Amino acid sequence: MNLFLIRHAAAIEDLNHNIRSDEERYLTASGRITARKFFKHHRNLLSGILHILTSPFLRAVQTAEILSSAIDYEGTIEPADELRADSAVGKAIDLVCSAGNVDSLALVGHEPMMSMLLRATTGGNGTPVGFSKCGTAIIEFFPESKSGRLKKYFDPKTSLA
Repeated sequence: MNLFLIRHAAAIEDLNHNIRSDEERYLTASGRITARKFFKHHRNLLSGILHILTSPFLRAVQTAEILSSAIDYEGTIEPADELRADSAVGKAIDLVCSAGNVDSLALVGHEPMMSMLLRATTGGNGTPVGFSKCGTAIIEFFPESKSGRLKKYFDPKTSLA
């Protein structure tokens, strides 16, 4: 299976009278623009995604929606509590393994969860220190062994420069 780990795009940083919890933080205008450009620029790599799971936090759902639009994804975007910012990595790995016989799966989530998932599934070999906002890793993942190999990591800081 190709497993895509995607960190959400840039979101507002501060809570205010309208946004009272971390779960309600939404993407900034520049975050939306960057995500659209980034996902369209890498459309060929991302177009094979057959299933998208996302953290239920608003900024992750919005990033998943932008990804979906950029790659003409026709499936549903499914929120998964296992991808919440405060969830355990083991639960996220179990979620991937329970996805069944899927050729490619995208997980949209948060830091440090995305980095921890990358290290846990690849053994940490050649993995980046942290995901940039909208950063994406592609892993050749083997559910039976809960392990994989990093195929590629790319982020907007370098690929859109």
